[in-house]
Amino acid sequence: MSSVRRRTYPSTLVSMGLVFLVFSGCLESDVSRDNPLDPGSEHYAGDVSDIRILYDAEADQTAVIGIAEDDRPVWEHLLDAEIAGGLEGSGFFVRDIDRDGFNEVVIGTRPGGADGGLILAWDHRGDLLWSTAVDVGIPYEGPTAGLGVTYVGFWEGTAEEHPRVLAVANDVTWFSSRLFALDPSSGKPVAEYWHPGHLGSPLITCLCNWGMERLLLIGINNNMSALLGGHDHYSSVVCIKPSDLSGQAPPYLGGYLPPGREDWYVVAYPCTVKFTRIYIESSSDQVLRSIVAWTNTGWAFYINPFGHLVRRGIADSAEEWSPELLVWRDGVQVCQYASVPRKLAKNAGNMFRCDVR
Repeated sequence: MSSVRRRTYPSTLVSMGLVFLVFSGCLESDVSRDNPLDPGSEHYAGDVSDIRILYDAEADQTAVIGIAEDDRPVWEHLLDAEIAGGLEGSGFFVRDIDRDGFNEVVIGTRPGGADGGLILAWDHRGDLLWSTAVDVGIPYEGPTAGLGVTYVGFWEGTAEEHPRVLAVANDVTWFSSRLFALDPSSGKPVAEYWHPGHLGSPLITCLCNWGMERLLLIGINNNMSALLGGHDHYSSVVCIKPSDLSGQAPPYLGGYLPPGREDWYVVAYPCTVKFTRIYIESSSDQVLRSIVAWTNTGWAFYINPFGHLVRRGIADSAEEWSPELLVWRDGVQVCQYASVPRKLAKNAGNMFRCDVR
């Protein structure tokens, strides 16, 4: 990470309300008793509460500026890469991920440049805690150009389950997608789930009042036509527990990876129907919540927390489709022969079946 350059804001200049960029030339610097990042300093600016991101398209560099509680900039890093998710916020967050009482800044970068394809974490002082490369071995065959981060977020965990940094990384030129979890203290990957098509940003939500906290993701499944037929990619919704990330999604053509541990996995049929948005709608008694999945047809599916279709309805600007033409297909399964290596199967498409409820 020698390409990451740090700028610091001396306390004497910050206290005067002036911002001068002083290049330190190193990733770490000594913190004096008068540094505004030191809680014991009389000029203490407070914990880092936000960041500002400035992207220089010509130089392909990104400035990440730590902002203290009193709205003062306290540190800055220059990255030779572009932040994932642009400036909308899906590629970074500010939270106390290691429960030390101070916020950390976590950022994911797109491929390209010396700092591309990484997830980085800095503490409130601007010191690097860890960095993790997201490009790993990909289980799907094809002309891959590596993975790039599209989302980073944080799951608080439970009394029994540890908190996790969550991330989605999609292949730059191919369809592979990786949903994975990192240990907040070390940045070490602890779990991963593979999907044969790009996944969107997960919605972390509690589906009912007895604590069914889950990840909901919209994805495109490039391999599902081998199971269901058709000449286009199928749109899917994944519901999975944050602590159950493992294996791969149907139709399980990703080498020798085992089937994933989703609560449920559904696809829209026909394949021309694409999910465009997903959100939660509470019931009148606030006990059960409906998952509302909008489609490109203007119609929406209303799904209960257990993945069963409750009803169809008009979402927005519905086309002249009959609701009966939209089919919610769930219960996607694979027969026992799916464990046979693909090279031993004469026709991979014959290995699958689909149960429709």
